[in-house]
Amino acid sequence: MVTLHHFTSPSWFASKGGWSAKDSAHAFLPFVHRVVDQLGDLVGLWCTINEPNLYAANAWITGEFPPGRKGDLAAMYRVTNNMHKAHELAYNAIKRRWPESLVGLSHHKLLFLPASTKPGDRWAAKASQLALDRWPVAPGMLRRVVEATSDYIGIAHYWGQMCAFDARRPGEQFIRRFNVPGRPVTDMGLSTDPAWMRVVLNELGTLGKPVYITENGLATDDDEWRGRFITETLSNVLLAIGDGVDVRGYFHWTNTDNFEWARGYATHFGLIGVDRKSLERTIKPSGRIYGRIAASNSLTAVD
Repeated sequence: MVTLHHFTSPSWFASKGGWSAKDSAHAFLPFVHRVVDQLGDLVGLWCTINEPNLYAANAWITGEFPPGRKGDLAAMYRVTNNMHKAHELAYNAIKRRWPESLVGLSHHKLLFLPASTKPGDRWAAKASQLALDRWPVAPGMLRRVVEATSDYIGIAHYWGQMCAFDARRPGEQFIRRFNVPGRPVTDMGLSTDPAWMRVVLNELGTLGKPVYITENGLATDDDEWRGRFITETLSNVLLAIGDGVDVRGYFHWTNTDNFEWARGYATHFGLIGVDRKSLERTIKPSGRIYGRIAASNSLTAVD
């Protein structure tokens, strides 16, 4: 799988307004053509844009990504509107050049759960999910990101949070979000549960397309936990396949301990550790587990 945009943009693009600029979708297209011309004969699986709604939320709602805006919902939707246009243009450009290639995008699915059965809390969870799961496709019209023009559905899933209505938080859309009690918390500060993967995948079954899990992993220095997490998550993928979801592939995030955007090198997702001074790489036990599963295409290889 080759991804054409994964959060970072060239400085000239950012200086002109980045994805908030009106012509950003068309500015993206020459890059798409160049990459497709150079790599098209080697690639069978394309991802146009990685996690557009998460990118927009981190940059214009939480302020964690540049340009560091907070609570600007209008700008977030302007950005995702442009990213939607860019995806459609890129999809068509790739299919014209390589019609047999599979083209899609990756959607970040952070699972939001109501803190109680109270109507306010149910609204809070639904509103949070809608904001992250939908993007503008026409004036006054929102649609699920996973319903975009595509040959497959790409889904990235890591975490879940509880949502409660809180009238004291106007700057946070009157929603208090917090980790799910009783679930472990990763080094990204968010709660996780391998069982949620089955829930996420089953939401996609009715769309009738192949599904690729484009990202899933664990930010931790506890590699024993990572090994268990991989096998438990893949067990839930297998259950979802049994439920009728056409899952074709799983990509672990990530191969080596990486530069994790605003978190830098502080969090460790990798199956392979990296000494930042010598750059020596060491395969972790979790990497060996993942390798055995991948080589045999079976969870029994873990035993």
